[in-house]
Amino acid sequence: MIVNDAIYTSIYHKLLEILPNLSAIEKKAKSVVDGCSQDLYLEIVRREDDQLVIALTQYGEGPNGKIVHDPDMTIAIYPNKGMAEALTYEDHYIYWEVYSQNRTRVDERAKQHQNQYLDLWLSTLIQQGHSI
Repeated sequence: MIVNDAIYTSIYHKLLEILPNLSAIEKKAKSVVDGCSQDLYLEIVRREDDQLVIALTQYGEGPNGKIVHDPDMTIAIYPNKGMAEALTYEDHYIYWEVYSQNRTRVDERAKQHQNQYLDLWLSTLIQQGHSI
């Protein structure tokens, strides 16, 4: 499942920095930073023994003036392994899954792109001062 441990470990540690109270959050939470144009929204999708699946979302104005995901990412967190990975990416142009519905196929291009993007996005969120 997880090939390059370095990026998945980096993502995990950045998530811990942004979500220090993750275990106490039951369903949804929000981060608002003064001077930052986009709030950060967290939703707990599901909790399992060996993983936690969350959605992180920011909203922006789309090309037609409507409010859209900018971006919305679903992320699997593996606390026992100290790793996390992107599962889906969505913005106003695209919806992209890493794994097929039954997890029998992996889109390697999506996996690489989404995890690199997630690692960079989390760094930006940290620099902006987001914390939930």
